Amino acid sequence: MKRLLLVVMILFTTDFVWSEPKPYQKALIDEPLSIMDFMIYKNRVRLEEFVQRFIIDPESNFNARRHSWGNDTLYGDPYEYDSFEWETPQDKSKPFSPPLTKSLTSLEFNWTDGTFDVKQQWFWEYNHHLYTPDQKGRIKTTSENIAKICEFQLYAMNTYVIFSASHEGYTTSDFKKKTQNQDAQIQNDTRITVHIGVFGSVGLKDYTYLECTSDKKSLNGEDAKIAYSYIGNWHQLEEVTKKRTLPIK
Repeated sequence: MKRLLLVVMILFTTDFVWSEPKPYQKALIDEPLSIMDFMIYKNRVRLEEFVQRFIIDPESNFNARRHSWGNDTLYGDPYEYDSFEWETPQDKSKPFSPPLTKSLTSLEFNWTDGTFDVKQQWFWEYNHHLYTPDQKGRIKTTSENIAKICEFQLYAMNTYVIFSASHEGYTTSDFKKKTQNQDAQIQNDTRITVHIGVFGSVGLKDYTYLECTSDKKSLNGEDAKIAYSYIGNWHQLEEVTKKRTLPIK
């Protein structure tokens, strides 16, 4: 009798501890994990580490990294003082901090195009000097200057490399054959986009932003092909800039 009671108690308790997964949970549990899934996840982690080390200013954790005029090069393209139109000239002996605030970074596999899409999102900072006191100069908020900053950040993101993935400790001859030279192929299939939100609310009709996009194969060449997309109310840029910009003291 005691044994029977014990069995009943165990079954009763187990019913509460191990409840049946809900339909969506069971679907997630039953779905197989591919090496592609693992590779994307692993490289997303690496991407965040890369951004914090090479893109984000170590003194702010959200502003773009400082660069020295004519010294810091990105595949042979230095930050040149005369590349920008200036509102308030800056001392050339001081490093330049792009007027950007980090939003988010993402890496996705594009099933439609068969590309690895790396994206870095920023917001344009109208009063960058308030957060970086050493920046006594300011470039004008124009579509040309924003496009140049977008291009520089695109080259900076191009130094990020997606690593391939494989079985740990074993493989098959078929897998090995099909994935030969996959590192080079992954780089050729990598597309990079820099997104700069200029004004308006994300997701609403007034949101105005610029995206510049290219692929690593093009950016690593001598004549990079960069596509620029101007979305939103760019005709209001001058008016918005006057309202938002505070004087540098």
